[in-house]
Amino acid sequence: MNDEEFLCLRLKARGLTAREVAKETGLSERQVNYRLANVYSELDADCTAAAVKNAEDRGLVFDDLDSAEPGDPLNPLSEVKSFNHIVLDEEQMTILTALGKGDRARKIALDLNLKRRYVDDQITKLIRLFGCRDRVVLCRLARSGRIPNIKI
Repeated sequence: MNDEEFLCLRLKARGLTAREVAKETGLSERQVNYRLANVYSELDADCTAAAVKNAEDRGLVFDDLDSAEPGDPLNPLSEVKSFNHIVLDEEQMTILTALGKGDRARKIALDLNLKRRYVDDQITKLIRLFGCRDRVVLCRLARSGRIPNIKI
């Protein structure tokens, strides 16, 4: 993976859309998607969340997400302090743990014998509950160790 591809992945890990990544990097949206497709292929992933997890598993570092200044608009977790006040039921914890491991909604639904739509709805509720921008940010949050009782 070259530096430009890794930059696109890092920006996607922050929750930016391909259009926003293009604006940040000066690439076209099509070039961003092409580079991300290469990244996904190289990391054996089919989505951004899985690509980020696989990259972290291979030792690639995304420290910029954890070390940015509070209020940084490009860091979706910069305002996050503690989630001790949020109570999750067992099913939500299981879904969040699976997301953190890089599983997609379809796999989670099959593993838990749930309807895919129900899992999607639960993920949407979790995104809102934790104030995340999207699933990728929720997955990173799950892996960050900031949520009690979620161990990845």
